[in-house]
Amino acid sequence: MLKQSPCPVHLHITSLTPGTATQVLLSTQGAENWKVERSPKPPWELFDKSKIVILSPDSENVIESFDMDKVYMIGGIVDRSVRKARTLGKAATHDIQTARFPIQEVLPERRTHILNIDHALKIICGHLHTNDWHKVLSECVPMRKVRPLLSSAVAA
Repeated sequence: MLKQSPCPVHLHITSLTPGTATQVLLSTQGAENWKVERSPKPPWELFDKSKIVILSPDSENVIESFDMDKVYMIGGIVDRSVRKARTLGKAATHDIQTARFPIQEVLPERRTHILNIDHALKIICGHLHTNDWHKVLSECVPMRKVRPLLSSAVAA
């Protein structure tokens, strides 16, 4: 996706310990050839904690725009199931700020505001390119995650 995108991001995969199931899985997907930085260290050891923003669907802070001086952390690469507020707990433990995409505000018909990493990255790149939340979220949020709008007419 990033090969075709004019998106000005630099990706890091952190907390990637050699020999773990995650590292082995990524290897089977060809991760060694990806143009990303890899590190066994967690992000709070690689970057200034005051510049990290953990993206969490449970955050009360809504992103209005992206600050190019910040490091935005997409969590969940190893999550096999949704665990409510897990990223908030991790952020609190390390005193790191959190934020979420304005999905509930822009797409109130959305059933859930939890996205996979690919969709989150597309949203970030799309917003950096267009600065238009409605356009980006409408294009990037999978339709299977949107409730059909109920018609005001009832069939007899």
